Amino acid sequence: MINKAELLKGMLNKGIYEVHIVPGSPVMFRNKVGDLEPLDDGYVLPDDTRKFIADVLSSEQKAEFIEKNELDFAMSVSGLSRYRFSIFMQRSSISVIIRTYPMKIPTFDELRLHKGIKEVISPITKGLVIATGPKGGGKSTTLASLINYILAERPVKVLTIENPARFLFRSQKGIVYQREMDIDIKDRKRVFSTLTKQR
Repeated sequence: MINKAELLKGMLNKGIYEVHIVPGSPVMFRNKVGDLEPLDDGYVLPDDTRKFIADVLSSEQKAEFIEKNELDFAMSVSGLSRYRFSIFMQRSSISVIIRTYPMKIPTFDELRLHKGIKEVISPITKGLVIATGPKGGGKSTTLASLINYILAERPVKVLTIENPARFLFRSQKGIVYQREMDIDIKDRKRVFSTLTKQR
């Protein structure tokens, strides 16, 4: 049996940002150099993941998972961190990937981002900025730091549309609206019209 509270707290205490729970394998975590390592010697059974998600999901989420066979969402755990869950069916059993995101958004200095990024971002008032890179390369964290910097420095309105919301922003000099797909926006086809209306 996988204990949700112990697993999430253990991720934070051990500095683990990603855990994989797959039946037929030990619970695995991704280390700082990107390799996968077993968390312990035990092997996950299909019943373990069924019981685990029953402890994690709300009634609405359970219904959505039954309908779609997959579910992506984020949740905050008081005193710990913010976690993203990817739950899906594979080989007729349930698998889970959990990633953790800090409650405090890292600063440019903490991320050791090049100072030239501030000089590029600061004067931008319109247009499109694209952040690219490999999975797990820090795109979400870098964007969060940029958005937080803009909110602290400029009296702007920032609208994010996320699936799911990994970091939680707060209004500062600028005001922020965070909209999450399937929670705040039910109709995916209306995403672009929503963006147009709230410019």
